[in-house]
Amino acid sequence: MPDPTRFLTVSAAGFGFEIQKLHKRSQDILRESAFELLLKDTDQLSKDDQRSLAFRATHDSEFANCFPVASHPSSNFNNREFEIALARKLGLPVKILEHHVGTLARSNGNSHATLVDPYGNGVASAPGVSGDHARRLHDRLVNAFVQHADEARVPTKVGHRGTCKDTFNKCLHVGDYIDEVDARLLQGIIPDIVIDARDCDAGPFPTPNPLVGRKTLVEHKTLASLLLSVRARAKKVQTDIQKRAEELDSRHPGSTFAQELQAYGPYLVLVTGPFGNLSSDFKTFVDFIARERAMQTMALRNINPALALAVHRRALVRRIGLLTSRGWAQHIVDRWRDAVSNRPTGPHHVADIDLAADEFLSDNPHRGGYHGMHVPGA
Repeated sequence: MPDPTRFLTVSAAGFGFEIQKLHKRSQDILRESAFELLLKDTDQLSKDDQRSLAFRATHDSEFANCFPVASHPSSNFNNREFEIALARKLGLPVKILEHHVGTLARSNGNSHATLVDPYGNGVASAPGVSGDHARRLHDRLVNAFVQHADEARVPTKVGHRGTCKDTFNKCLHVGDYIDEVDARLLQGIIPDIVIDARDCDAGPFPTPNPLVGRKTLVEHKTLASLLLSVRARAKKVQTDIQKRAEELDSRHPGSTFAQELQAYGPYLVLVTGPFGNLSSDFKTFVDFIARERAMQTMALRNINPALALAVHRRALVRRIGLLTSRGWAQHIVDRWRDAVSNRPTGPHHVADIDLAADEFLSDNPHRGGYHGMHVPGA
């Protein structure tokens, strides 16, 4: 009998003997071989650290390898965003930075001085840059994740709607004094999102999703540093949250922060890396939302559950992958304007900008002439 683990060496007469999903297994072997060859090229031939970093971070990420082929607001890159996102993906120099390489990114106070490099790494991670860009990127992504949950009709709590700040209120005795250290520790365990899936159905799918049937605390982090992987960053977040809860209990005897944290189960830690590479918990989140959307589709159509799940899952992977890649491109553009470019960064008045357009463009309602259905012959 042929060895099932070495089916590529079997004679033609017995090819595929007792091998399940032969084509898929063949393709998996070929893809792995191609990846190993690319790794060798990256290590031995290119001698290019940035290309190596970008490739290693994204080669196996279905999120980072999406391409904008569908018309959706999250994937509507403008020309500059698309150039930057593509350059970051391929480990190539970012065009808008080429005239500023070697200069210092402008920062406030005693922040660490950061040089502008050709690839945007320094611009993306420089501390002390005016504009609060890191928070804006974080909030932009969190709001998008919540929107996906809303579209699946899953109850959520988030900062701007149904605050998460009361998540651990009952863990502390009423009247206990909270100093600055306590406030910092408490802020460090408050989630970005709370997903309430207690009333969600597991559905007709073979394996259950761990979010179904419980409330889950979700933390999102953006990671601009190249010194840490998204996997290591996610693990550190879990460890840090646990330590903060335990420290709060030690500072306030009788409090139940660690106990309450354990009742929720592990945090869902969503880490967005600098190349659009995402932590593994994104797969759990996407699978959960896709299942909810699939069951809604199955209520309207006679469709195979596996097919419905695959359709919605693929759409979500593309949307989130493009959203994060575009988000980092926007982040670099914003920081280029505020910390690198010589052009003024002050706000403009719409009336000034649109003065010429207001006079000459045909969609100006105040301009004389014929418009729309009133154009002769239209």
